[in-house]
Amino acid sequence: LLHNGKEYLRECLRGLIAAQQDGFEVGMIYVVHRRSLEVVRELYRFFLNTGVTSVLFHPLEEFPDPEYHLSPAQWGEFLRTLWEVWEEDDFSLKISPLADWRAALLEGQPIGMCEYNVRSRKNVLVTVSPEGFLYPCHRFQDRDIHSIGHIADMTFDDVVENPLTHIIA
Repeated sequence: LLHNGKEYLRECLRGLIAAQQDGFEVGMIYVVHRRSLEVVRELYRFFLNTGVTSVLFHPLEEFPDPEYHLSPAQWGEFLRTLWEVWEEDDFSLKISPLADWRAALLEGQPIGMCEYNVRSRKNVLVTVSPEGFLYPCHRFQDRDIHSIGHIADMTFDDVVENPLTHIIA
């Protein structure tokens, strides 16, 4: 549940649909934990069916509950299985970090994750939390730092012109 009592997944999907209806390309982030190992194929299909353009799979780090804690070996197992599912689908959905690694190996392209992107007025990347807060990177949203503001209170120009939007550039 979110701080306001609403369900996290429901709010994410509501925001996804609203952004897609407004013509935005939407990517999502999924935090991989131990229980994710049992449903790799289902996770891939879920995101494929949402119509997102990309998914960043991020390992759950330093989590004390053994039911969810993910070891480095389990993270590797998850990525291996995810690669197999992704390959079966002919690499149709952009999966990070796998797509970045594949492009780097096969095409010599630089890694394209947000930490390395060059930001400009034409290339703006922000993370929107389920509560509607904007961040220049998912890593800031995880820690609730460097919030740009709330999506309901800002115009697109406000977001683009905010110095925090370009903190990573």
